[in-house]
Amino acid sequence: MRRVLSDGSFSVKQQPESVDPREIEAEKRIDAVRDLINDLSAEELLKRFERLETALPQPLSAKSRLRIGLNKGLCRLRMGDQEGAARTMLQAYEHDPNDPRAIAHKILGHWFLGEVNEACAFGEAALACDPSNDLAAFYLIQAQADLPDFADPMVGVPAGLQNNATILTAEIMVLRRREATPDWWARARAAAALHPEDDDLAALSATATVEEVTGDDTVQVTRILSEAQRVALREAQGPLDKAWRASRARLSDAFELGVQHLSVALVCARLLDDEEKLDELLTVIDEDGLSDPALIATAARILESYRRPELFDRLTARALNHPVVAFQVGLERVHRGEVVEGAHLLARAAIPPEEQAPVIVLQRLAALTTNGGTIKAEDLEALLPDANDDPRALALISQSALDHGHEQVAERAYVAALALAKKSNSVAYRATVAARAHNLNRPSDVIDLLDDLIAVRNDDRMLLMLARSHATERPRRARNLRFFEGLPDLAEGQYEIACHQASVYSELDRPEAVELARDLIRRRPDDAFAVALLVTALRAAGRETDTPDILQTIDLEALRGSIHHRFTAIHAFRRAGEVRRALFAAFAIVLAHPNDEQAVTGYLSLHWAHLLEGYGDAIFEEPAQIGIGSWVKLRSDHGSEIAFIIGEEAQIPGAQVFEPSHPLSAACMGLVVGESFDQEKYFGLVERWKVKEFKSKYLFLWQHLLQDFNQRFPASRAFMSIPVPENDVSSIEHVVRKRHEVMTGILKTYISGNVPLAMCARVVQSDPITLAQGVRQFGGDIRTSAGWPQEQGQAWAIGRRARNRGVVLDPYTAIVAAQIGALEPLRRYFGTLHTPASTLRLLDGVISRGSGVSDEGLWQLEWGDGALRGQRTPANLVKQHSELVAQARADILEYCSVEAVLLPDDAPADLVKWVETVGLRVMDSVSLSFGRSLPLLSDDLAFRKVAFASAAVPGLWLHAALGLCREVDILDDKGFVRISASLARHNHRHALLTPQMMQVAFDLGSGDDLADFRALSRLIGGSDMDPKAHAMFVAEVWVNLRHSVPHIEPLTVKRALGIMLDNYTRSAGRKLPILLLRLRHCLPLNEAFWAQITAWARGRFLFDEAGKLINHSKAKPDDRNSAVSRQRRRSANGEPRSDRRHQKALKNRLLTTASYPRGHR
Repeated sequence: MRRVLSDGSFSVKQQPESVDPREIEAEKRIDAVRDLINDLSAEELLKRFERLETALPQPLSAKSRLRIGLNKGLCRLRMGDQEGAARTMLQAYEHDPNDPRAIAHKILGHWFLGEVNEACAFGEAALACDPSNDLAAFYLIQAQADLPDFADPMVGVPAGLQNNATILTAEIMVLRRREATPDWWARARAAAALHPEDDDLAALSATATVEEVTGDDTVQVTRILSEAQRVALREAQGPLDKAWRASRARLSDAFELGVQHLSVALVCARLLDDEEKLDELLTVIDEDGLSDPALIATAARILESYRRPELFDRLTARALNHPVVAFQVGLERVHRGEVVEGAHLLARAAIPPEEQAPVIVLQRLAALTTNGGTIKAEDLEALLPDANDDPRALALISQSALDHGHEQVAERAYVAALALAKKSNSVAYRATVAARAHNLNRPSDVIDLLDDLIAVRNDDRMLLMLARSHATERPRRARNLRFFEGLPDLAEGQYEIACHQASVYSELDRPEAVELARDLIRRRPDDAFAVALLVTALRAAGRETDTPDILQTIDLEALRGSIHHRFTAIHAFRRAGEVRRALFAAFAIVLAHPNDEQAVTGYLSLHWAHLLEGYGDAIFEEPAQIGIGSWVKLRSDHGSEIAFIIGEEAQIPGAQVFEPSHPLSAACMGLVVGESFDQEKYFGLVERWKVKEFKSKYLFLWQHLLQDFNQRFPASRAFMSIPVPENDVSSIEHVVRKRHEVMTGILKTYISGNVPLAMCARVVQSDPITLAQGVRQFGGDIRTSAGWPQEQGQAWAIGRRARNRGVVLDPYTAIVAAQIGALEPLRRYFGTLHTPASTLRLLDGVISRGSGVSDEGLWQLEWGDGALRGQRTPANLVKQHSELVAQARADILEYCSVEAVLLPDDAPADLVKWVETVGLRVMDSVSLSFGRSLPLLSDDLAFRKVAFASAAVPGLWLHAALGLCREVDILDDKGFVRISASLARHNHRHALLTPQMMQVAFDLGSGDDLADFRALSRLIGGSDMDPKAHAMFVAEVWVNLRHSVPHIEPLTVKRALGIMLDNYTRSAGRKLPILLLRLRHCLPLNEAFWAQITAWARGRFLFDEAGKLINHSKAKPDDRNSAVSRQRRRSANGEPRSDRRHQKALKNRLLTTASYPRGHR
């Protein structure tokens, strides 16, 4: 580092003032030209001194010739002509060899010419003669630094000058040039403290601070500043700014120290992430045309991370021949995908040792591309050893392999690069491989590489890459939310990052999403994404009533962005009552993108959504008469037909467009169907046209797009049209039958297997609530437990440990608990009930499906009894169901903590695999349980098994949890029995049923109303029952009913026994006699019990004289799927019976046992 100061800047010994008027005038004119140094370029200033030299009265004094010569030398030095400047200074010395300035600049001249020994010898001799010449000492110190045996900069400097501010400046500059750290840092700070008034020393002290912080190991790896470092850098900004501003006019001069101060100020602002200061400094470099290679290299490194490609190219073009700048530009070209051009630049660049491997790979890739155009797989594999375990080189090979279609080589190189980068703390390694992962759409890898690097927060390019990855990672993880929560206030230039943040917040129903979306619209009012985001956030926050007011400020037709986001905004306008504006905007999108599936689907969905969401009339308003915007179909009196649209559009799919001034258009205006007009033709002929049909162009386009949608987009599942020839519905029958078969198969899978209800529902694109209803209609049960006593004990132990700690309810269980009124006691027991946000989404879906039903009710095509049939659900029942669901939703909001679920970062591998397979929405309650270390309350046994197998989450079911509420008197006997009965009505098995519960249920009934008793009796019997235990249970309940409440009407007890027997024998089949005998053996001495059983059997069965079992009208069984009911239906349908022998044996057994004498065992 060298420093040259202009004439008169040092306190050198001055010559006596001249009294010659001519010399005094010459000195004034020299001073006047010299004072223009900050206003003129070096070239112009040199010309001024040359003209002045000839213009002054001759002969000039020695002093004047010396001053002009030295200033001409300084001008040449500013121009970059180091040799010319040196020779001019040596010539000027000859004019006045005794002048201290001449002596000092002779040292400088020899030094610039490379004559270091001569410069040092002359300087030492000069200082020996004049120890006060600080300018000579200043140049001597810098010249001595080039001696091979240099050690101490102060050698040869008189003691009286060694604490001089100028001399200290020279010493510090030499120590810095020699990279004598930390010595020069300490020397700079000490010198600045000794001379606080000196701006140069203050700037050097600030430079020491910046270099010390930059060299800190922690800062290099993480770019994390301690508070002390941050304070020190802020203090350093002032002296650096003052120093470079003082020489602003000379920043383009060679050897100007102000350029170095400007470069250090850039680094300081970068460390502090002071974007405002960076913009100011970069603007100075750009506008002042600065081209110092070191300064340009510093600016280029900063611009790489601040995504300013135009400014990067503009600045680096000024110093592209410099090897350091060429290296940076070459790497940037490679990052942009310009590999060949980047390799050419790197070939002449100064490559640091740590960059050798990727540069070698780049150059070889460029050579392969130049030679053959297409690179072979074996050529790329041959490059792998050249990568030398450098992740960046491997990433380059991976990118090139993928570009040339060699996917296996690409994956192999990428996996190797990823593994190496994860082990390294190098920001460069991780950033390069992360960029490769980002291009491959692997957000999880990007997050793994960059998320723990705080350096990313100060690099716009990496920060945006990381934000995109967190916004797109699936399944959604806790770290995604944590990343966006940790972001500082985003600047205006970070709009895309703010979009990703708002998108994640909206998806997770965070309340901040609304304000974030509002801020996005404030920044860019025409961004369809921001409008769609705000609408979605308002709906999630339950603030849909705010939507119309907000939409009034938005120009729908001016929105820009993806088609998906634009249609989201269009639907928001439609819901807010702006139907016409929504229709016009959708129509314009289709005209602009007639072959885009999203555009066509969005336009078609506009009408269906309006009807299904219950907004009443169709979205299309039909014109009363033909006008502009009408589609018209005409027929001439000769039978020819023509159809067209009257409008200004250039083209509309499916129709020709006539302008309003067209003869046919003008003649049609104001007509209706059936009216006609005459059109004059050539030779006086007249042709009459009659209006056959007309409609709005919007309806025509909708019908046209729907008609050929499946042909144009065969892979789409948005809409399906079924061709139906006249009087032939076989195609519809086929579709309905196939869906019925699929649904039946899924129901059988759930009933007979171990597949969770939610997963079965996902297969048929349904929901657990709807599928559970199907299971019940199919005659199946919801398996809540295996029914073993030890299982009950384990569940109670889990529940007791979770008391007042909380429990997680899966969506199905939460909704069932709300319907049966169990949420309030459960919350009192567990303290907090957690449920995923998908619970509300499930309910909202059910409510929305019911909101669009017309007064005619809900019509559905079903397959039953081997034929297609229509099933109509009355509108009042649909409305009633929607109200019940809405009440359940309100109860869940009141009693539960509804939470957006994220997959925990430490989730087990098995849980991650399940989530990747079936989706987070199915496994969200398991993820929530694992994340909060709480048990799972689920009434789906198979789902609890999956939860335990995938994440070791313990579980229990509703009836077990309610039993714990009963245990601590949160529920009394009646409340417990009522809720248990409600569970039984939902066909939830198995439950711990006791005779005492049956007694309470019986007592709750009155007369014929044994609703709760009948519901609990559903838990008796079944194909998987223990016959002995169930028989004893029936007998014990009967005994309790007979003897504990003597005043009860005997007929009521018989009715209760009949209900239990109906359920006990519903799956008996051929084992019916055996099951009845088991009952007999339970109470062998109680003839009243057996008499009631015999009466029940005779009421159920009737035999004719030939032994044939015939139907009986009394006491129809409660279960239509029981063996008796199935036989009754078969008899009614006239089906043949293959079990006549069994029926005859059954009749004999019943008649025989019914005639046993009293007391027979």
